[in-house]
Amino acid sequence: MSSTLSASEVASGLGARTFELVRELLPAGKKNGPEWCCGSVAGEPGKSLSVRLTGPKAGVWSDFAAGQSGDALDLVAAVLFSDDRKQAYRWGLAWLGYERAAPKGQRQAPPPAQVSEEDERLLVKRMDKARVRFKSALPLQSNDPVLSYLAGRKIILPDGIMPPALRFHPELYCHEKGRGLPAMVAAFTTEKGRVAAIHQTWLEQKTQGWVKASLDRPKKMLGPMAGHMIPLWKGSSDTRLSECSPEEEIVIGEGIETCLSIVCSCPQWRVICAGSLGNMAKITLPPSVKRVLLLRDNDTNYASVAAFKRAEKAWLERGVRVRVACAPKGKDFNDTLRGADGA
Repeated sequence: MSSTLSASEVASGLGARTFELVRELLPAGKKNGPEWCCGSVAGEPGKSLSVRLTGPKAGVWSDFAAGQSGDALDLVAAVLFSDDRKQAYRWGLAWLGYERAAPKGQRQAPPPAQVSEEDERLLVKRMDKARVRFKSALPLQSNDPVLSYLAGRKIILPDGIMPPALRFHPELYCHEKGRGLPAMVAAFTTEKGRVAAIHQTWLEQKTQGWVKASLDRPKKMLGPMAGHMIPLWKGSSDTRLSECSPEEEIVIGEGIETCLSIVCSCPQWRVICAGSLGNMAKITLPPSVKRVLLLRDNDTNYASVAAFKRAEKAWLERGVRVRVACAPKGKDFNDTLRGADGA
């Protein structure tokens, strides 16, 4: 049947499933009324490119900044095949189910973001503020409220070792309260170990011990974390990240408590925290890293599942061997450690 389909028929078939198509081709875009919008055919966020989702013009698109436009088949060609419609035609046949094999496309790299001098100044200011806050916090001690908070979540650090990336601040300013509160402060560092941002968790003391403070937002970021990480545990190699061997597997998780739960269970592994699913795909590691183990929460939310898949794909595209571990009980590995159901 595929031999009888013309290019226009393939375009019509793609157009009839435009919403499904754009979510695959341009996943960073957003629905805006009857259209799907993004920055360009490279797929970055923005509004220059719009694709009609419904009606007789479904699949018709225009990139106003680049002066490009066309039908759904042209969109496939622009996004994956540098405007080669023959390759896009073959891909379209496979995507519609008429062919088994599809040519492998190559997505364009998004154009570099244009950062104004004012944006750059504000970024540097926030980074400097994060460094000052981390420097003013105290290295962890055996009787620290941070350790009490972690112990309340069944996290007992092996051999009493205190991760240098975690600190305690007795009076970290909280905008919500307008005053300082006790807090756990975690440093996001660059590949070379320089503090770039901090993760702040405000704490309060209850009868059962130290817990997250009763705030609308007890956790907050300060500074640019994208591409950076919280180095929590060196593992049995006990070497710097820059010195790790290709045989060593690096464990990467989303949240601090989730990652520290793995430290408790498997202290032989090197563990780093990404801080978010989006950042899990962006972390910069030394070229010597060839094996990673990604920790996946039991989250069925579509956006979370898609973000994790993008992270997994990003590491595979770097030529890194990827394994995935999912918490056997509860929402995440801390729920598993605590024996909670995550409800």
